[in-house]
Amino acid sequence: MGPAGKIVLRLADERNTADIVNVFRRARTESLPFLPVLHTLKETLTWFRHHEFSRSMIWVAEVGEQIVGFAARESDWLHHLYVLPEHQGTGAGSQLLAKAKEECPGTLRLYTFQQNHRARAFYESRGFTDVEFNEAGGEEQLPDVLMAWCVSGGRLNRAASSTLDLRCCYSAGLTAPLEVAETPSSTGAPSAMSVPELPPSDW
Repeated sequence: MGPAGKIVLRLADERNTADIVNVFRRARTESLPFLPVLHTLKETLTWFRHHEFSRSMIWVAEVGEQIVGFAARESDWLHHLYVLPEHQGTGAGSQLLAKAKEECPGTLRLYTFQQNHRARAFYESRGFTDVEFNEAGGEEQLPDVLMAWCVSGGRLNRAASSTLDLRCCYSAGLTAPLEVAETPSSTGAPSAMSVPELPPSDW
C-alpha cells in the first residue's frame, strides 16, 4: 500500500511528458527488473512527446500535484498502464483501467510479459482473459501474452485480433504495461515504448 492521498484522474498533455516518463522508467526498472534497458531517457522522452501523444489518449493519476500513474489508450488497445512503485496497491492502476474500459466499451486489448505474473493476475481479476502466447514479443524479444476484456464476458479470439497492430507498444505496463499494447512484433516500435506492461500493483 502506497502513500495515502486522494487519487484524481485527468487527461494529460505534452507538458506532462517528463512526469509520465518518470513513472514509465521507474515502474519498469524497479518493478520489472528482468526487462532490458533499450533506450536512453532522451529517446524515451522523444518517443512519448512525438509518438505516444499523437496516437493515444493519455490519462494520469495524481495524488496532490504528483503524477503517480498513467494509462495510454489508442482505440481498443491499451498501450501503457504504469504506476510508481511506492503508489502501487493504492488503487491508482484500478482507476486508470476502469477509465480505459469506460471510454472503450466493448473490448479492450493489451500485451503483457508472461513473466509479469502480478500484472497478469491484476488483469485477470478485472475480467481479462488470455488470447495468445508468444515466445518472443515486442522490442525486448521476451515471451508475452495477448490479453483481452470483453464487456459481454465473451472471449476474443486470435482471428478477431489479427487485423490490428498488436504490438505497437508495450505497458502490460499496468506495468505492467515504450510496457501497454503492442502487428505483431515486427512493427519496430520501441518497446520501452511498447504496450502495456502493466505495472505490477493493484495499481
